[in-house]
Amino acid sequence: MLRASPGDALCLFDGDGQDYTAELLDTGRTARVRIHARSPNGTASPLRVTLVQAVSRGDRMDATVRQAVELGVSRIVPVRTRRSAVKLDADRAARRHAHWQGIVVSACEQSGRAHLPTLAPLADLADWLAAYEREASEGCVLVPGDERRLADVPHRPDREFVVLVGPESGLDDSEVAVALTTGLQPASLGPRILRTETAGPAALAVLQARHGDL
Repeated sequence: MLRASPGDALCLFDGDGQDYTAELLDTGRTARVRIHARSPNGTASPLRVTLVQAVSRGDRMDATVRQAVELGVSRIVPVRTRRSAVKLDADRAARRHAHWQGIVVSACEQSGRAHLPTLAPLADLADWLAAYEREASEGCVLVPGDERRLADVPHRPDREFVVLVGPESGLDDSEVAVALTTGLQPASLGPRILRTETAGPAALAVLQARHGDL
């Protein structure tokens, strides 16, 4: 809105999956617009992917959230793990969640998405694994060096697919073991070890290329 002037045409969205054509009437502390029409937005991916991402430091987590939204993620679940370098109390966790939510909105604007993916509250990985229902979805835990590639993990298009990504120093063996008992399958992204902020978006790109709309 900083460069917009009264009379300019706008395309608005409110997260409901629709685009709204509008005209800017005036600006100030708040802006007034006149909405003329709405139309379905066709950018939603047919693939439902949940990214369960161990929280990383500063702009690394910001980059993961932004790129995951651009790549069509359906839901993001930030988690604490045993090796997580980031320690957030309840107040700081709430502020970070609000910050990440702003990144979700701006990434939707940039990529043309009109439906906001869900950003879950920060949770402990153990709690999330305990609540994870294998019958409702399929998925994998990324394990560097595993012989199975993510592209080879079976996936039914009518089911949600979950990708669990560890922190900078990786998940510990006990966390991987518990993840496997829930039905998540071990998989890697090839022979190279990716940074945590790279692994999630790379996994989304692989899945979208195979099962989605890339």
